[in-house]
Amino acid sequence: MSDLVFDRYETALKTLETKDESLPREVIEGDQEINELYLEL
Repeated sequence: MSDLVFDRYETALKTLETKDESLPREVIEGDQEINELYLEL
């Protein structure tokens, strides 16, 4: 799970650097997967 969270974090930072408008959607869409893994703990 930590790898997944770190990947989303890196994507969020890349969004700020590049101002790519598609990347935030990728992070938001991945939130559900992280939430589900968290609830399994």
